[in-house]
Amino acid sequence: MSDFSKDNPPSYEKKPLQQLNDWLYLRAIFRESPQKSVQVYFRANPRAIKLIEAGMRNELERERVAPQYFMKASYYAAILPETEKQKLRGVLHKVEISNPSQNPEELTIMVISEAHQKQLGRAQAQFSRDEKTIKIEVKHEGISAPYDNPKNFDTFIELLAEYISIIDTPL
Repeated sequence: MSDFSKDNPPSYEKKPLQQLNDWLYLRAIFRESPQKSVQVYFRANPRAIKLIEAGMRNELERERVAPQYFMKASYYAAILPETEKQKLRGVLHKVEISNPSQNPEELTIMVISEAHQKQLGRAQAQFSRDEKTIKIEVKHEGISAPYDNPKNFDTFIELLAEYISIIDTPL
């Protein structure tokens, strides 16, 4: 019998290079954006949450899941019918990638509940470099499940980076 819970998920050690790659990719997208923040929406239904809490172990599953659970903010605002917006309102989480301090070596990702207009989680990355390497320090501030566990938040960011890497048009 398993004793896994949101506070004790299955072990999933994210390789430091993968974490660095995810954050560097998101920083590159942010730098190319003319806006002060980049926004997408995450459909946080029970299956999506379960996959995040399980660590997204299966690569093929992750490729299929990324476009299924995210949508561009412009699509939500301009194209999605009002009836669909009402259906999604309870499970949509707005994801905002920003640089509030204006420091080019910093990036913040906030997850906000659309239904309750409150922050659910936040992860901030601080980049630093020496002569040969780029390093990253990530601070997590999970406020509600599934974002209160750093491993889960890392998995969410990996999924976000995967989604942004496969869409064709700028955010």
